[in-house]
Amino acid sequence: MTEFGWKLSDLKSIPKNGLRVLTTFAGGGGSSMGYKLAGYEIIGANEIDPRMACHYLDNMPDTNMLICPIQELVADVGRTRLLMNPDILDGSPPCSTFSTSGNLSADWGKSRKFTEGQTEQVLSELFFDFIRLAKKLKPRVVIAENVSGIIKGQTRGYVRMICRELLEIGYYTQLFRINAADYGVPQQRERIFFIARLKESGWLDLKLPPIQQPIAVSDACLDLPALTTNERRALSCGPVKTELWWRTKPGDIFSAAYASRNIGGRTRKTGKKKGGALLSRSNSWFDHCRLHPEKPSKTLTGASGVTHWNECRKMSKQELFRIQSFPDDYAVANNRAAYVTGMSVPPRIIEMLARTINEQWFKQ
Repeated sequence: MTEFGWKLSDLKSIPKNGLRVLTTFAGGGGSSMGYKLAGYEIIGANEIDPRMACHYLDNMPDTNMLICPIQELVADVGRTRLLMNPDILDGSPPCSTFSTSGNLSADWGKSRKFTEGQTEQVLSELFFDFIRLAKKLKPRVVIAENVSGIIKGQTRGYVRMICRELLEIGYYTQLFRINAADYGVPQQRERIFFIARLKESGWLDLKLPPIQQPIAVSDACLDLPALTTNERRALSCGPVKTELWWRTKPGDIFSAAYASRNIGGRTRKTGKKKGGALLSRSNSWFDHCRLHPEKPSKTLTGASGVTHWNECRKMSKQELFRIQSFPDDYAVANNRAAYVTGMSVPPRIIEMLARTINEQWFKQ
């Protein structure tokens, strides 16, 4: 490993601690790689999207991958018999419903087809399907990750429902609001973690380690090879994005530049009506930004609108890996790297949580 980079082959030299994890909503394997970095064994991974499962298996081919909706996993006793009693049940139920860039409680109970899977689902119900699986498997610890929007506004009632359901099946739950930039990831990515322990364990409340010094995105990418001319050309921005990049200071999002940009002789204001329709966050360039070299990156998303600080271009696959704490040799096509990293949990965050739980709980 370098100071910030690592490779999948490094996992072979990490001592195993004998603890077992079943991970659901596994995506491209961000959580799984974090557990492996902490010495845990992945006994199974569940993912509904065959494309994401393929990315996972391309990088961790020895995994018992269960490609199906989580509801099938709950219902199929034979399929889960070998997965009983894991030490940790892990999952990141898809979070579009609660994203601050989405509709929050307005989408509760609605059946929609999201990019997280190939099947139409009610996303607000998936967390409870996850809890039903916990009831069936009885892990010693349950860990679930979600967006920070889940604790804002009316959605706080949803959080209380989750904690109540976990209590009814025998778990005490703690909520942690964790920013990846505080724990070795060069990215301002704030997420909520539900960490629940069996009542009968007798363990005290979990305490997170001290916050670390933030890592600048330029430092994290410092030792990466220089891009070739062709690679830079492939990462070039379109004409509108190029204009907005030049009008935006490092560290800022493109929204202000877009809102004041004169189009067709009139100025478009974010959130104002144009032709009777309200401008959405997507066409206001809210999720696009020019990174600041001396600060952690803005949050990576599936669309990943982050751009370089000195060069008018999108971030390369290798740079995205560093920002998300993915291994340098993770196998994914260039045009899928932004989606896979943006939809994943940073491995280093899970590594920190897994090591902390082992030290404070499992070793007691």
